[in-house]
Amino acid sequence: MIFLQRPEPPVYVDAVQWFKAGDHPAVEEFMDGDKRRGKLTTRDGIAFIDPGYWIATYDNGYIVPYSPSVFEEDFVSSVEFPPEPIIVIPHAPILKPEADSSDEYDESIEGRFRF
Repeated sequence: MIFLQRPEPPVYVDAVQWFKAGDHPAVEEFMDGDKRRGKLTTRDGIAFIDPGYWIATYDNGYIVPYSPSVFEEDFVSSVEFPPEPIIVIPHAPILKPEADSSDEYDESIEGRFRF
């Protein structure tokens, strides 16, 4: 799912909430005693995560884990806050000269036009 990071200008990331093996391909699941955890290699080294953490992948390929509370503060779903719309302008209508009372049009005079 695509999320928007709140700073200006906005940054879009692909984020997945990790709960178990297979939720994100970069996370290796392991058992820490009786607790299930995840291990993730980031540009800063190894990060250990707990179920419920968000894994954000930026456009430049960086993968960053976020705790649920930090993620909720810093990101909003792109569904709730869509990117700026692309405005499509259709072809302009063809302007036709407005006929005068005699239904003749004098090309030497700029007449009035209607849409």
